[in-house]
Amino acid sequence: MTPAAEAPKYGGTFTVYLTADITHWDEAFAMTPTTWPLTHQELLTGDWTKGPAGTGECDWTIGGTCRLDQSVGEAAESWESPEVGHLIFHIRHGIHWSLDPNNAASKLVNGRELTADDVVFELKRICTEPKAYFKTAYPIMSAGLQATAPDKYTVDIKVPVDQFSNALGIMPDLWHVAPPEPIKAFGSTDTWSTQVGSGAFIVTSYVPGSIVTLVKNPNYYFKDPIGPGKGNQLPYIDAIKMLILPDTSTAQAALRTGKLDRGSAASLDELDTAMKGAPQLLSKKVMGHTAACLAMWLNKPNLPFKDIRVRQAMMMATDFNAIKDQLYRGDAVIQTWPNPYQKEYKNIFVPISEMPASVQDLYTYNPDKAKSLLKEAGYPTGFKTNIICSNVASQVDYLSVIKDMWSKVGIELILNPKDPAVYSSINSGLTYDEMLYAGAGGAIGRYYSCNTFDGTGYFNPSQVADPTVKEYVAKMSNLFNTQKMDELDKTYRELLPYALAQAWAIPKPNAYTYNLWWPWVKNYHGESSIGYTNQWGFSQFIWLDQDLKKSMGH
Repeated sequence: MTPAAEAPKYGGTFTVYLTADITHWDEAFAMTPTTWPLTHQELLTGDWTKGPAGTGECDWTIGGTCRLDQSVGEAAESWESPEVGHLIFHIRHGIHWSLDPNNAASKLVNGRELTADDVVFELKRICTEPKAYFKTAYPIMSAGLQATAPDKYTVDIKVPVDQFSNALGIMPDLWHVAPPEPIKAFGSTDTWSTQVGSGAFIVTSYVPGSIVTLVKNPNYYFKDPIGPGKGNQLPYIDAIKMLILPDTSTAQAALRTGKLDRGSAASLDELDTAMKGAPQLLSKKVMGHTAACLAMWLNKPNLPFKDIRVRQAMMMATDFNAIKDQLYRGDAVIQTWPNPYQKEYKNIFVPISEMPASVQDLYTYNPDKAKSLLKEAGYPTGFKTNIICSNVASQVDYLSVIKDMWSKVGIELILNPKDPAVYSSINSGLTYDEMLYAGAGGAIGRYYSCNTFDGTGYFNPSQVADPTVKEYVAKMSNLFNTQKMDELDKTYRELLPYALAQAWAIPKPNAYTYNLWWPWVKNYHGESSIGYTNQWGFSQFIWLDQDLKKSMGH
């Protein structure tokens, strides 16, 4: 028999950790400040009822998901698009800004109702502030965006038609609404003490390099949407403590001893260590939505990579299964480029086993075929090339394995490790000579833009510029703009075998990581981000069984 779901209980402090100190508190300086998914609201966010607590359509374990059919209104109760380039958001009535009588910035706002004017103010700010993510990442959209508030609860947004997919696909579930009063008074809200939002929690203290404390927002309006607590006022917990623990072993020890309620393991080895010390811990397997790859310049005529036979030979000279089994104890995924499988995007995924034979062959270790292809391409004895990477052990170790594999077909790979800061600059600026260990792919939420293998950004590290891809991108952009999602997903699936057959990048198998938590953390199923970059957003839904925690000796 399935046990009855437990009724939520109020109270308690949820203790978690950060791997680094907080450097910015304002979206004018950071894409999503660490605390903003807890303290502020977006127009739309991921739908909790479609995750493990509800229908199970989504895992909510990654931060790159951004599908409107999996979203729900947050600050906006509903939205519409009268035409391409035009968005209208209807702001929810009865949202109030947090009111902390001990905070000067909060007193300026005085707990008033959130309005459309607030939304317009903050949207214009992040499109004009020089260091804001929107201004730097989407300069054309930001420059052409027009936002007005025709009434107290309506926001009218217009953008250039060719920028509409950016506005529709990123904006509603990325940036947060902030009140203008603190910004006008202090110039920005880039300090903890100037934080005023409409979210579930309020920042009440911060000790640099040590701890951030948040308490529940008594002005928060949202109710539990599903489960035995449906209709209950959120959040259930009284407070959140974020310990700043950059040392992995310290964080693991804190988790094992119950000083942390939730933690993580970056590998199977770390998971084993955690479970040996605390076998009662629960875990959720997580696959990132992006993965590293080995990129190469395709448009330099003096390099061999312009020839598809060379690129295909490099694939066949790579024993992906051996890497998976020997480096990652089998706990990894081989099909990672342009994106691994994610439940939220299952309709765009085509497994290698269902690909044409020509693609399947590329993922099958075959050094003899690789040698034959190199000979056909004019490299009968192979060639020499260099690859830039970071000097961190994980990259050097991985590329040392690749170097050994490729040497068997005559490809001499010379490793050129750089200091992490230098490597980061080269990686983001694509200022490499021949090959690059490229650290990240494009967010899966932007799959229809194919930014992993199209466009001039660093997410396309090989700088692919393929006419066939561009035709598909134009078609998919139109489908996305009109939200014809089934047809859009089908079109992407049609393109994927072609893109993989070109071998524009050598994928790197991606190891699983793990979210860990103690059994007393209830209504939690391993979630990380509810929607796009909403880390910690699940905290408003969880509750703590303090009696169970005490009975377990913590």
